[in-house]
Amino acid sequence: MYTSNSASLGGMENHLLDLIKGLAQRDYEIIIFCPPGEMVKKYQNSGAKVIIDYPRLDFDLGYIVRVYKFLKEEKIHIFHAHQLKTVINGLIAAKFAQTPVKVAHIHSPLINWQITRIKKCFNIIINAVVTNLCADVVLALSAATKRERINGEHISSSRIKVIPNGIDIEKFKVSAKGGSASGGKKEKLKVKEDFLEKYKIPKDKVVIGTLSRLTEEKGVDVLIEAVAKIPKEKRESLFFVIAGDGPLKSGLENLVSRLKVRDKVQFLGFIGEEEKVNFYTSLDIFIFPTLHEGFGLVLGEAMAMGIPTISSDLPTLKEITGSGESGIHFKRADSHDLAIKVVNLTEAKDTWERVSIIARDRIVRDYSLDKFIDNYDKFYKEALKP
Repeated sequence: MYTSNSASLGGMENHLLDLIKGLAQRDYEIIIFCPPGEMVKKYQNSGAKVIIDYPRLDFDLGYIVRVYKFLKEEKIHIFHAHQLKTVINGLIAAKFAQTPVKVAHIHSPLINWQITRIKKCFNIIINAVVTNLCADVVLALSAATKRERINGEHISSSRIKVIPNGIDIEKFKVSAKGGSASGGKKEKLKVKEDFLEKYKIPKDKVVIGTLSRLTEEKGVDVLIEAVAKIPKEKRESLFFVIAGDGPLKSGLENLVSRLKVRDKVQFLGFIGEEEKVNFYTSLDIFIFPTLHEGFGLVLGEAMAMGIPTISSDLPTLKEITGSGESGIHFKRADSHDLAIKVVNLTEAKDTWERVSIIARDRIVRDYSLDKFIDNYDKFYKEALKP
């Protein structure tokens, strides 16, 4: 049984979808409690039974009672909660229901959440108390996140297990020369041309882009500020695209206008899963300016596509790139440093193919979707052993 406080399109939700797809093929019966949203149909089509239920309050007694009854009546073997509200409320229910395996998973470390200090302290305290008392296992997406769980969230190290996210290699498959899985270099060029034409993106520029929810923690404002700091003569050959939607969109558009770079930055709006590969194919460089991250799925996807990447120097992102072996990093939240890294990379096109091959090989070796499902299958079966 999975629980989630969101069924919107996003990284955590796609993580759940990948789990459902993979485990449903291995004789797992999967139930998910979540709110209504775009992902509900996807969960159902992938083999999960979906029950629309979620905590309305930080502490929701009614939700706790409903989850407790369901766990007891259905004799659930594994309870796995995602996100803070469902972790806190769900773990209490699962502890009283004596569910054999109780798993907690908050994907982004609480210590990095962009909220008030008082609320952050409250979240950390309540999470530490409930999780250390009720969870059998606390998951982390990387070794860096595990360290933050221990040092910042005060979770017992003996409870933490690291299982990284997985990337659908077949979906994002490209050859070492840059051709797509189904065609080749010519098809890739056609896909790129069609995408650029559809969104009216200049075809004679180096196209640099990012993909994320437009929220404070994603650092898209840092990218926009970096564009403005690139010398005008260097900026002339570049064009930046921002894919995604969110509450900060209008503010970010205003920032583009204030910094007078509207001729160099274009907002593409929401890009669905079905168009992701086309988006990545249109890019020459991918930038991930996030301020904090549990894993960095889109960075892994871009690497799988063989795109040179520049990302913030968060430990978890360095873990994905092998401390910069297969990607460039800039100082987190430092738009000046990002501007320098963009200029340096655009002037070193001879290194693009070499870095791209290393990046893709790293994703195939360490972060494939098959390995992700194997890791969870093994984890759940071992957790159920007496």
